[in-house]
Amino acid sequence: MATMIGIELQDTAIDDQAQTEDRRTLLETARDPDSFLNRPSTTEPVDMNTRAFRAAEIPAGNGVTDARSLARMYASLIGDGVDGIRMLTDETMARASAEATDGRDEVMRIRTRFGLGFSLNRNGSLGQEGAFGHGGAGGSLGFADPKAEIAFGYVMNKMQLVASDDPRTLGLIAAAHASLKGG
Repeated sequence: MATMIGIELQDTAIDDQAQTEDRRTLLETARDPDSFLNRPSTTEPVDMNTRAFRAAEIPAGNGVTDARSLARMYASLIGDGVDGIRMLTDETMARASAEATDGRDEVMRIRTRFGLGFSLNRNGSLGQEGAFGHGGAGGSLGFADPKAEIAFGYVMNKMQLVASDDPRTLGLIAAAHASLKGG
């Protein structure tokens, strides 16, 4: 298993012209000791590379997987599923991927768009309208795009402080969609 390399907030420039407003806001929030984002933090550093951390059950906090498995999980939600097994019915998926909220996230202080359990496409963050998924700490991302009939998984070991505008994932998503169009 790859060694995770944490985010170094002090090494992240806040005035970089390449950063979007969301990324600047997220960095400011991460540096604010009174923000909701920092409230669950502990005073002791957490080593993500220990067996104890990876074995712990921390909801929304330590999902550990590889890109292939992440993509297969999302593939199991659309079309014919994986190996003929579909994890959720069409009705459940319609409810889960329908917009439930679109507005400022009070923890990250940026605009987010969610269905019931899934992040929804916003400004191309998942490629196109109708796609649903969820990002993870440091820039990982998994999603399904029923219109394009693809599932996507990206994981990394060098974590970065990013919102839904991570240039690493946006470039990969664009390349995936371009390959479907033959160019």
